[in-house]
Amino acid sequence: MRKAILCSTLATLTACAVPETQPPPSQQASTAPTVPLRRSTDCEFYRDLPDVFGYCLMTVAATDQVPETAQQVCGTAGAWERDCRHAWATARARGGMMDRNGQWHPSPWSTQELLTGCGDNEDCRFAILDTRHEDDVLLQLSLCVDHGGKYSHDCSIHALDRWMRTQPSPEEVTRVSSAPTTIPIEVGRYVAISVACMDTVACSGSDEVRSSCQAALVDIRSDAPFCETWQSQDANQPPKSPPGHGIR
Repeated sequence: MRKAILCSTLATLTACAVPETQPPPSQQASTAPTVPLRRSTDCEFYRDLPDVFGYCLMTVAATDQVPETAQQVCGTAGAWERDCRHAWATARARGGMMDRNGQWHPSPWSTQELLTGCGDNEDCRFAILDTRHEDDVLLQLSLCVDHGGKYSHDCSIHALDRWMRTQPSPEEVTRVSSAPTTIPIEVGRYVAISVACMDTVACSGSDEVRSSCQAALVDIRSDAPFCETWQSQDANQPPKSPPGHGIR
């Protein structure tokens, strides 16, 4: 409701429809700026209305063409700062973009800059980690632990699921299963998928990983359609917990 009211108040800001500012109070209609929002300074017109000012900054942050950092845009957003930082970081989450001539332009923002921009917003950091995921699953798992907060486990599961869907080689499976990990049960379960569904390797790794793999393997092999079902799932939206192996 709060956002709907502000969206109505700023009916022509980026988040609402046309990226032009309008005055929040009707009595200021004749003096409101009408240029597109490109920088946080474009919101100065609303400085005396803290809630509207913060919301205005969030709409600026959501424009990935804004060159300012998250702190520069959102540092004075007050109650809207968390939402502003989330908008700023996720608007820049893509690794780059293709121009109209088919030329690829990498993002000027590094993953670390985006994570820093999120501040203490764990939902924001999870979104960045999932969108800007590393190709090396061990590196991605490390980032999940370091930055995922309450979503570190979900982030790790997504990483393992993406990794297994690349049909890793036996050497790669052995590399991952043998690496130190804080989630040996989950790693073991995904190694079991490789063993059962891709017939690549035997269960290996640390005692915990190998034990988890062997237990999951029994469950998978007792569920005839498991491999076909798992392989047909949408790889872009992996489950937030390991595939159903009956292990808890």
